[in-house]
Amino acid sequence: MADRDVGQASMTLWGDGSPSRGFLYVEDAAEGVLLAAEQYEGSLPVNLWTGEEIAIRDLATLIATEVGFAGHIQWDTSKPNGQP
Repeated sequence: MADRDVGQASMTLWGDGSPSRGFLYVEDAAEGVLLAAEQYEGSLPVNLWTGEEIAIRDLATLIATEVGFAGHIQWDTSKPNGQP
């Protein structure tokens, strides 16, 4: 969110905010990649994450609060949600 958006009355985000995402610190990701390269002998993909998810709707609210955005978040459901 750019500084110019903080004082706006509303902000439109794509989809309905229902998909969830997991996040991981880059240092933890790097450590996981190194450990996998050293120890993992399988051929299946490895998913590195914390095991905690947050819905995009909740994440948007959290970010808005943290940056001081007091406007209304509108969800444009005519746009895609992204990967569930």
